[in-house]
This record gives sequence, C-alpha cells and structure tokens, in this order.
Amino acid sequence: DDDNLPNQVTCESDDQRQTSCDMNTRGTVIVDRQLSHARCIEGQTWGLSRHSVWVSGGCRAVFRNTSAPTRSSAAAGGGNALAACNARKGEDGALVTQVPVGERYMEVIVDYADGRHLCMVGNDGTVSSLTRMRQR
Repeated sequence: DDDNLPNQVTCESDDQRQTSCDMNTRGTVIVDRQLSHARCIEGQTWGLSRHSVWVSGGCRAVFRNTSAPTRSSAAAGGGNALAACNARKGEDGALVTQVPVGERYMEVIVDYADGRHLCMVGNDGTVSSLTRMRQR
C-alpha cells in the first residue's frame, strides 16, 4: 500500500548498477535534487515501478512525489479538515501535519492550548475522533 511508503527518497546507483528504492509512486514523481555527476534522465537512468523508483548508470538523486501531501502544502491547503477538527474542539488550533489514511480518512495533527491532538476526519468532513496525544 503506497500510503505507508515515503513520499521522498534518496536513491543511488553504485558502480552503474540498477538499484530500486521503495517509494510512494502514485501521482507525479520528480528529481528534486540530483546528487551525482552522471545525469539522471527519466526512462534512461531512472524510472518508476509500482511501489519504487529505480536508478542506474550512476544516477544518484533525491526523488520527491509532488502529488502527495507534504507539511507545507497541507498547511496551506488543509483548511477543511483543520476547520472540522477546530469545530469539534470548539477552539482554533494550529495544523501540525495532515496525512491521508487509505481512501476515506485524513489524519490531522493539531496543536491546541491543552496539547497536541490527533483528529481523524472523513472525506465527507465529519470528525470520527479527536484524541489528545500529550499534555503541554
């Protein structure tokens, strides 16, 4: 399941050999940063498999899935789930992270005055649970 795989990975081809690195490849994957002198060319020295990225020919790079939610994009665009959690809590909390869980839920971590909370929000915007993780 792609949801448990990293959205960013450093993958390195040693001695020109092909290497695969587990990664969430659902969506758009880019070379975020090339680390090798050898060029990383999609389809030639790197490519995607179902749950991994492969490199060969000395390509070393940081690959990133731009379709997967990251901290910054979740904070910018994650208003709906956060708003649902805040409404449930009756407080204006600060979004820490927001990660999709399977196809139907969003796991939202929010900082409130009394501590950090884990909030599970369905795709329909209903909060299924709001639990405190640790006290301040």
